[in-house]
Amino acid sequence: MWHELAQEHRETIKPLASREGEIKSPPISVPELEKLCEGDPLLENLLETMLSSCLEYTITFANFKRIFAENQGKNTKDSATENADIDALRRTVHDTAIADINIFSRNLAKRGRDISWMDSIDPGNRPAYTRFAVTLTMSRL
Repeated sequence: MWHELAQEHRETIKPLASREGEIKSPPISVPELEKLCEGDPLLENLLETMLSSCLEYTITFANFKRIFAENQGKNTKDSATENADIDALRRTVHDTAIADINIFSRNLAKRGRDISWMDSIDPGNRPAYTRFAVTLTMSRL
């Protein structure tokens, strides 16, 4: 399901970097995450949920950056409202992605699976979650 959603939104995602290769690899690949979940339907479901949340966040984040860039220098009520609306959406989708990443990793830990990849995500550090979500999503596109 996540793969179909990624393909469906491939054209929706605006470039996040101006140069080729600026986006770093995630601390763990999707195939490695899938291997950690093998044989456990709950973990497989939580992985799909997390991947979908990361994709939705990546799309929202890209649109947030694009809209803010388009509105830069405009001092109209409409542009301010548009900026506020997309920022509110971005925060909400980001909160969901953070929750889904944490739920997935906690359930992996409860089942004795390796969560050392979470070392790159400092709890409470929202930009670290952004980097993880975006790099994980972009690694699959």
